[in-house]
Amino acid sequence: MGPGPGTFYHGTSIEAALAIQATGFDATRASTNAGALLGPGVYCTTTLEKAMDYAKGLRTRNPAGGIIFELQADLGRCKTLAAGDAMMKTWQQHGYDSAWAPLGANHRNLAENCINDPARITIVRAIPGDPSELKAMGMLVRPDGRLAMAGDQVAAAAGGSGGRKRKQEPPAVDADLWELLREWKLEDVADELANEGIKHVLVLEEELLEADVEQLPVGRIYKKRLCKLLAHLHAARQERDEQERLKNADVKQVLTRMRAEPVSAQVQREGCTELETLARGNPDKKTAIAAEGGIPVVLAAMKAHAGDAEMLVQGCRALTNLTIGDDNRIAIAAAGGIPVVLAAMTVHKGHVHVQWQGCGALRNLAVNADNKTVIAAAGGIPVVLAAMTAHKGHVHVQWQGCWALKNLAANVDNKTAIAAAGGIPVVLAAMTVHKGHANMQEQGCGALTNLAANVDNKTAIAAAGGIPVVLAAMTAHKVYADVQQYGCAALANLAGDDDNQTAIAAAAGISVVLAAMKAHAGDAEMLVQGCGALANLAVDDNNQIAIAAAGGIPVVLAAMTAHKGHVDVQWQGCFALNNLAANAVNKISIAAAGGIPVVLAAMVAHKGHAGVQHLGCAALVSLAANNADNKTEIAAEKGIPVVLAAIRAHVGHASVQEKGCWALSNIGWLDATLQKRIKDEGGVDVVQAAMVASGATATCKEVGQKLLGKLAQV
Repeated sequence: MGPGPGTFYHGTSIEAALAIQATGFDATRASTNAGALLGPGVYCTTTLEKAMDYAKGLRTRNPAGGIIFELQADLGRCKTLAAGDAMMKTWQQHGYDSAWAPLGANHRNLAENCINDPARITIVRAIPGDPSELKAMGMLVRPDGRLAMAGDQVAAAAGGSGGRKRKQEPPAVDADLWELLREWKLEDVADELANEGIKHVLVLEEELLEADVEQLPVGRIYKKRLCKLLAHLHAARQERDEQERLKNADVKQVLTRMRAEPVSAQVQREGCTELETLARGNPDKKTAIAAEGGIPVVLAAMKAHAGDAEMLVQGCRALTNLTIGDDNRIAIAAAGGIPVVLAAMTVHKGHVHVQWQGCGALRNLAVNADNKTVIAAAGGIPVVLAAMTAHKGHVHVQWQGCWALKNLAANVDNKTAIAAAGGIPVVLAAMTVHKGHANMQEQGCGALTNLAANVDNKTAIAAAGGIPVVLAAMTAHKVYADVQQYGCAALANLAGDDDNQTAIAAAAGISVVLAAMKAHAGDAEMLVQGCGALANLAVDDNNQIAIAAAGGIPVVLAAMTAHKGHVDVQWQGCFALNNLAANAVNKISIAAAGGIPVVLAAMVAHKGHAGVQHLGCAALVSLAANNADNKTEIAAEKGIPVVLAAIRAHVGHASVQEKGCWALSNIGWLDATLQKRIKDEGGVDVVQAAMVASGATATCKEVGQKLLGKLAQV
């Protein structure tokens, strides 16, 4: 059987594995190789093969091929990182428990999982990279899954020093240099370096030359490793210096150079690259570039060198980073940037990076409402779909293409246009081909969510097999809250169609939604969409029974209880309870689970939100209908004054007036005592006002008149 949804792997050396077993993971020191990518944390992967690569050693081979730990990990609230994400190394400071950077999201093009708190990780067992070699070293993995050593002499062998025992305590070098030497299996040369006055990493990097290495009294293998280490340090220093140069580049100087040599494709490419680097994650630089006239300079470069694909890649990248901010989105569109991007993509249809970066630029531009219309009017929808069709196997084109379609489809007309252009099967094909890419699935579900807000599209998506595709995405990426959120949102919109309600349930969609809500109980936005999906599914009588049987009622109530201050959780939670309570058995179950005070608490906490008041009253209507015990409990929990307060506070909201009057009617319909309480609380005046209010519905007037007749008799 393959690994479960919470199974991860961590590859390391034998020496490090023993330390981890003894004292646990140290998030501040974990993964020197990858730690620079996502900041501090414990790095792991869902792929055993990748963990084995780390265990073997990325620079020099670890003895016995290292050790892979099989882990069970609770990712908690997981942040999915995108390329250039401002939270790439700071997600820990924003309340996330873990992060996932998919392929292409970081400069090393590695997919990485990182968990902030080691307490979320349990070691299941150790797996040797080379069992035979491990055995020859006098070591083994015990039946309980722990790596075991056969005495102190084995520890020396594990160090791989050819009989020379590894140092167990740091010598006379500073801690940073000691850790670096340990990583490169060079602990044994620490004393010799210290004797040469090299006690710090900076001194090693700047003062030790390869010629000096030859003079050190150490073995040939150590000299080779030292030379490789120096080459690595020098290359890293050059990269840092280049990045620092780009970060510190003066916007005016870059633009002056580009303006001075407009015919030089190299100057324009380099300039766009520098502007993109300056703008990435730096709001002040984005503003400065726009203020200094950088947007028309970039667009002029793209027009002047329209045949240079690499130039256009850098131009689109610059625009993508500049468009993280609505002022620049407006400015780029006003300067004619949208047709420039579309022209680049049209001319270079076969160049995957132009298509990738072009879709990225359109994605950000389409966040602006007016730009959605402009992009569509300029023929942007078929251009995006052509990119995705031509490069089906390239995950980044598909990911960015779906993201662009998602943003474009927030516009009513664009929903129809995308479907008419064949966009639905293109999105579904992208999700099917790239099942393992969480970001791709997230944006695919997001595109389907917006498309499915259209009545005809609900049917078209289902007919094209969209329901099992969404459920497959959620099932494959259970730990990623964003996939679950957009998946539930897509199901919620699809379930606005009666046939789809049945199809989703038949495909086990109810259990998938509930699993998502349980797994991400701390993520309010996820729960909003989960409650919304259950609400729409529960329009169907059979689904009301199925949701309750699957434990859906306590899941909804738990969400509302845990997120009392989140208005949308309360709103959608009341919506779900209202529809579930249409079933007679569910009315009893909701009340027994404490649902009545939960609904009333939502209404009290969010008195000013018409949606909560409307659906809170609606839930009380359903709960009180034909159930004497619930009527009594609603009154006992002070539900009558809560409903009256809702009607008074939202005079201009016809739905609140209607459902409020209806709730009062159901509560007091056959109970003279409850009728008197409604009357004593001022119910007559409130109901009369609701009936004559502007926009009062026929139902409100009818129910109100009947209620007033009852109240007149007490």
